Amino acid sequence: MIRNKGLLLSLFVLLAASFGEAQQRCAQVFSKVSAHTSWAQSAVEKPLDVLEDFFVKNKNLSDVEKTKLMMKEDMRKTFFRLQALARMLEPQGRDFFREQREYFKSLEDATGKLDLAAALRKEAEQIGNTRLVAHFQKQEVAAQRFLLSTMRASGLWNKPEATIAKLKRDFVDNGNWETGSKEREFLIKIISNYAKDLHKSVKENEFDNADIEKGLHELRRRLRWILIQAMSLDGFVQLQSAPKLKKEISSWFAGVRAENPELLIGKFMRTSSPVVDAPILVPQSEFALITDLVSKIGKSKDSAEMQIYFKEAMEATGASVSEKNEVLKKLDEALQAEAVDHRELARQMQSQLAETKLLKEFAENLEKMN
Repeated sequence: MIRNKGLLLSLFVLLAASFGEAQQRCAQVFSKVSAHTSWAQSAVEKPLDVLEDFFVKNKNLSDVEKTKLMMKEDMRKTFFRLQALARMLEPQGRDFFREQREYFKSLEDATGKLDLAAALRKEAEQIGNTRLVAHFQKQEVAAQRFLLSTMRASGLWNKPEATIAKLKRDFVDNGNWETGSKEREFLIKIISNYAKDLHKSVKENEFDNADIEKGLHELRRRLRWILIQAMSLDGFVQLQSAPKLKKEISSWFAGVRAENPELLIGKFMRTSSPVVDAPILVPQSEFALITDLVSKIGKSKDSAEMQIYFKEAMEATGASVSEKNEVLKKLDEALQAEAVDHRELARQMQSQLAETKLLKEFAENLEKMN
């Protein structure tokens, strides 16, 4: 929930963009991938190397210094990437991958809580309401304590060498690591089947819900997972135009690109050069439209969410009606946000997805192109 951008949106930006200095030092891992190496195993090794580089190098820093540096270098995106990869590998049927998904999710959630608390406190400072600043500062302190407790329990904080060495051994030992066409087909089916299942959900209007978390927010989360799956396999995927687009999707794509001429070269669409001879080809236009939807929903979602948190804070602190109205007016001006009917927006998005069959087309083209 960063000012005018959105916390979760910024997270995806970071996933899609370069991985920074620590990640660049690990790029040699991918340069060694051969036909006899598991793509999935290599994809997991890279973020594990990032964790090792950070936590071993900084293990002697104080808790405060380490926390600040971890947030500054945004290790959250590395936790998120490992969470996504573990989730993709769960169909192998091993409890290990579910456990690892939950492990990395707990780390990502803890860093996310601190990100959110800091963003709320900064927004309250911008508005100039001391009551809310104090309220969100307390939440930020609590989030810092929770993060520290979570990181200590993870083993990464105090025993990084042993913890990461065990993670690497466990992934090697528990993964059903295939190579070549068999593994390639497995990964393609993971992405394709997920998109097909989501297409069925939007056809059934599953996200038409008065509860924003079960409605609009959940729709965005589900769409975003398609993008995250591809981003998590960076180096093993390549965006490429499908041979032929259906008329409805072609018209939609043309309209979005007219609004945003840099759609196909934006930060959301960046992938590394392939490190294998036959990368998985991902339909570019459909992928770009999904990215655009995630971005648009994210902006509306984050404004609505910010308003909800501020209303809850004012209720909790006993603000008067006049103070509530004044704060919400300033918040809307600061966010440059208009009132959004989140349920109606979810309905519109689902209707467009169902009528154009974008997700089904994405899945079918993914299979045809590979």
